[in-house]
Amino acid sequence: AADEHQRPLVTEVLDDARRLNLTVLRCWAFCDGPDEWNALQPEPGKFNEAVLVGLDWLIQEAGRRGIRLLLVLTNYWPDYGGMPAYVRYGMLVHLAATTHPTSLFYTDPHSQAIFRRAVSVVVGRVNSLTGMPYTQDPAILGWELVNEPRCEASREGPGNKWLSSTADFVRELDRNHLITAGLEGFFGASTPGLMAVNPYESASDHGSDFAAVFAHPSLDLASIHLYPDQWLPLESKPDEIKSFMRKWIQTHATLCAGSRLRKPLVLSGVRP
Repeated sequence: AADEHQRPLVTEVLDDARRLNLTVLRCWAFCDGPDEWNALQPEPGKFNEAVLVGLDWLIQEAGRRGIRLLLVLTNYWPDYGGMPAYVRYGMLVHLAATTHPTSLFYTDPHSQAIFRRAVSVVVGRVNSLTGMPYTQDPAILGWELVNEPRCEASREGPGNKWLSSTADFVRELDRNHLITAGLEGFFGASTPGLMAVNPYESASDHGSDFAAVFAHPSLDLASIHLYPDQWLPLESKPDEIKSFMRKWIQTHATLCAGSRLRKPLVLSGVRP
């Protein structure tokens, strides 16, 4: 959407979504780093107005079609910058593209200051095309703090604390929209009886304990992803895959419906 010549591709997707009666689309509201095409934040604290106008336009076009957007604020993975970009920004270090420096991102105060400024710029923006503050725009369903956060360094460490404090921070900026985190949905130590539902034994070591994270009151809805082609053994039979998929969704739905969480559940990333 930042490239006006490519906007017909965006409207094609929006029109397809409307024709299929889809009411919510999840999309990136970030792109960080000098090597990223059409970066929203090419340098620490410097923002590309043309890209922000592209986001303004996307929100406007979605609203015209009765579609609401769940806007993601950063990525655990290095795609489109993500957490590695903030570590580079904050600590002035070079990291390989495959590095996932989550413990550094979660704890480095300089990285966090740069990230929070970027969040403030996006969440606090006034749409240049409609004059509507993002915080009041009904075309925005909510904010997803991060796509697929993990903290391999610690099961109970800075990852969960960061999600809680960042949810509180975004809630201070915007009291009108929903807030969530794009967890894959792995069960951890807070629900030992459910860890057997995880797709593989080491999933609980990713430091993204589903129940512990979404117990925080500033997170309004829970989310899970579903990638059986990546998670399950290659030799898994179709019936085994289907059984896992059903159990994955049903177990999370039951937990969310119960008194422990009492929150809606969204399946927001799927690769069957």
